[in-house]
Amino acid sequence: MQPKDTTDFFVRLPEALRIAGGVHRNTLYRWIEEKRFPPFYRLSERVVVWKQSELDQWVAEFKEEAS
Repeated sequence: MQPKDTTDFFVRLPEALRIAGGVHRNTLYRWIEEKRFPPFYRLSERVVVWKQSELDQWVAEFKEEAS
């Protein structure tokens, strides 16, 4: 599923945690290792981000599986 808007942007960890349902940071990183959540992009040694479009796709797939 493609995003409706062709503009993509990055979100930081707090927003990714919110999108993932408020899980703990350790849970989110475990999901990434298990390939259950989109991987992050490292901008610097201490800064990681996710593409909003990839998170939107993850949410859509998660909702579809739950139906």
